[in-house]
Amino acid sequence: MKTLLKVFASALLLVVTVPAFAASLLDVANSRNRTAIEYLNEKGVIGGYPDGAFRPLNTVNRAELLKILVGGKGVSPTLEDYNNCFPDVTSEWFAPFVCYAKEQGWVDGYPDGTFRPANTVNTVESIKMVVNSQGYQVSGAEQTYLYDDVDNNAWYAPYVKVAKDKGILEQSNGSLGATSDMKRGGISEVIYRSMYIREKSLNRFTTLQTSSSKKSSESSSSSISSTASVPDPNAEKMAKIVKQYDAWFYDISKLTESYRPPYSTLMLLTLKTYSVALEAMEILSVRAKTQTLLFKEVELFVESQEIIDGSLDTFQSLQEQAAIDGQNQEYERQQHELDDQILQIQIDEQNRINQQNHTEYCQQLRRQMAANGSLDSGVGQQYLKDRGC
Repeated sequence: MKTLLKVFASALLLVVTVPAFAASLLDVANSRNRTAIEYLNEKGVIGGYPDGAFRPLNTVNRAELLKILVGGKGVSPTLEDYNNCFPDVTSEWFAPFVCYAKEQGWVDGYPDGTFRPANTVNTVESIKMVVNSQGYQVSGAEQTYLYDDVDNNAWYAPYVKVAKDKGILEQSNGSLGATSDMKRGGISEVIYRSMYIREKSLNRFTTLQTSSSKKSSESSSSSISSTASVPDPNAEKMAKIVKQYDAWFYDISKLTESYRPPYSTLMLLTLKTYSVALEAMEILSVRAKTQTLLFKEVELFVESQEIIDGSLDTFQSLQEQAAIDGQNQEYERQQHELDDQILQIQIDEQNRINQQNHTEYCQQLRRQMAANGSLDSGVGQQYLKDRGC
């Protein structure tokens, strides 16, 4: 009887202490890279911002990417051992990761010897770093078609070929977005797939199409494959609980067979306990759905904030353009004033010349009239007056 009571007590304790399985990152519930992000978060490879958000649409710089790659290998280099490997990488927080990656041959610097850790990485740069970090074999020039925007003669083509063959890229065809900035969600997907291949000792990564992944892929580009490659960890936990309750129910039924008088009472109690457990799991399911709606609201808020930021940038651009237009108008006004001044100077000069010519004309006329004796006559004076002399 004591054994039976212990079984009931354990069952009731589990009903009370079943966790809510809340996601630790607030804005990834509806991200197409959710599985990858949560996988890396559980492994401690990545984390969120202080406000609990991951911001999968944010870009990644060179230092951040190497920190993730080194963490994905399970390595924890120290600043004491790894520092001063580039002129611009000395003793900063990222120095151990950058210097470790350089020592492993994952990265090298720019022609001027610098590393430029704050530079944003684009798609092909990040692919090269991931391929090198995983130790994949890279061949020479590539001749087969890869993507619409990938030149087979480019330096990065061999790395893209290896990554595509391994199945670690989201895009299976069409455009890769080779020169586009890499986002936090996108690089999480690539690293997750490469880690999954290594952990499972696989040759390449393949996705499993589930009903949930199909719904998400319908809203995304047709060239991007679904990332629902493994079952949802929360769903697995809930399934294990149900299976455990089934096992306990079977054990309790066996124990009650030796107690004929209270058998019906014990069975009723067993069924009641099982019913409570199912109700608890149903409550957890409702909580999970509520959390999903909350995550959606947070994601919409983040998207709205990005739209607002974009509108502010546009407004600022319009203000700058208005200032430029005002300067242009002032310049045109000053140019018109200068043109008017020049024209007035030309008119005044022409009037001066005309006046000088007229004076000379009158003097010559007076000399001629004096010569013929008509200058002092009334007719001669009237003649001069008529001509403005």
